[in-house]
Amino acid sequence: MSCWWVATMSTTAAAAVQSAVSGSVDWVSYIGHSSPNRWGFDNVLTYAQVNAMGRTGAPAVVAQWGCWNNYFVDPAQDSMAHALMLGATVKASAVLGSVSLAEDAEHLSLAIDFHNLVAIGALDEAPGTVKTIGDALLQAQLHALGGGGSDSGAARSVVLFGDPAQPVRN
Repeated sequence: MSCWWVATMSTTAAAAVQSAVSGSVDWVSYIGHSSPNRWGFDNVLTYAQVNAMGRTGAPAVVAQWGCWNNYFVDPAQDSMAHALMLGATVKASAVLGSVSLAEDAEHLSLAIDFHNLVAIGALDEAPGTVKTIGDALLQAQLHALGGGGSDSGAARSVVLFGDPAQPVRN
């Protein structure tokens, strides 16, 4: 499995993100500031860029751990999820992202739980039984909500576009 995880932004990071999305990695995971049509304060990746690019590999699974990037009910604006999943070249087979505002720490906690579930199928060291992307997201959300802590905002706002029964690629 090839994966690209982005947590800090620079010109180099922007080029790397664009290369990952248009390339052949299986997973792209972004955490940080976002809006419905861009990642990062400095436009690390925008709707227009994604919409214009091709893809050399099979569609990736994209996890966007930031605010508003899967917001889909604005009739005047498409989201990053639209650009990744629709258009002439499909860049993603599944897109996780938030439909509202949430704290970065909440997204980070949910992202860690989700990626632990994807990597080993469980939230602890023992291998578990999580086999699908939808199950991994649901288990991570339930874990965040069960703690009753600050993780509940992201757990309530992150949604999956794509088939929740899609097998985990690991």
